[in-house]
Amino acid sequence: EYDDDEGTWFWSKEDVLNRLLRNNFFTEQSIPLINQFDSENPKLSLDEENVVYIRFKDKLVKITADEIVECDYSVLGEESIWESTLITKPFDGVDENCDGGLFEKYMRQTCYDLNDNNSDNWKENFTFNQNRWESLKTTYGYMVSQFKNPELTKCVIFLDKETSEGSSNGRTGKSVIMNSIAHWKSFEKIDGDIPNNLNGDHRLDKIKLDTKFCHIQDLYDGFDFRKLYNPIADNLDINPKNNPSFNIPFEQSPKFGITTNFISGDTDISTRGRQHFVEFGGYWRV
Repeated sequence: EYDDDEGTWFWSKEDVLNRLLRNNFFTEQSIPLINQFDSENPKLSLDEENVVYIRFKDKLVKITADEIVECDYSVLGEESIWESTLITKPFDGVDENCDGGLFEKYMRQTCYDLNDNNSDNWKENFTFNQNRWESLKTTYGYMVSQFKNPELTKCVIFLDKETSEGSSNGRTGKSVIMNSIAHWKSFEKIDGDIPNNLNGDHRLDKIKLDTKFCHIQDLYDGFDFRKLYNPIADNLDINPKNNPSFNIPFEQSPKFGITTNFISGDTDISTRGRQHFVEFGGYWRV
């Protein structure tokens, strides 16, 4: 904001960057250094243990166990929000009478398991698993929320119900559902079939300061899950190629999710304690 004789005016971010570059304050190569910021100044707004905020560009939606209410951004006080976390689609209001949209129905279908009916009507050969539906719903809520509990750090793992050690399945809706988190928060997808993406000095280097969820898609067979211990449960160090490294505090770092067609035989307590599995039935494979 600035004033002159004609009134009060504002510089956009693009205006500021163009002026700084034009006046040689820094070069394009040094722009990444701006990312070295103090996460407490300005203080970033996060979700709470029992409160999740859905951040539309024109409205804030507050969700608790008891209600969903619309509110203005003024409720956040002096806290700031990453622009990349804002949902750009306009908010249409809360429909308390909605019986579920198409995407929810798609999610429900992944909770159907094959039974022993052997009917000519293929739909009768599947039975809905209510327990798995409850698990998927609560897990999806965990992925949407930005709250991170240091005493309960989990990597969500989607795999097929029919998966067994040494076998591979797919086409059950795992990636569709996990990739949909991109519509709720800043999101990065990493090809888990390329070992270098998960190993070495530049592992996970697609993650940015504002990334709130990282999907490791199609994790390769034999991956050592211990390599994700620190990214899941501690501050996150990222060393991008040809750019300065940076650190993301645990509370600000992304949650992790994995989709895989393989199941690990590793039953180590430390590994299993950092994993949360959700199985997918074969409804969409038929």
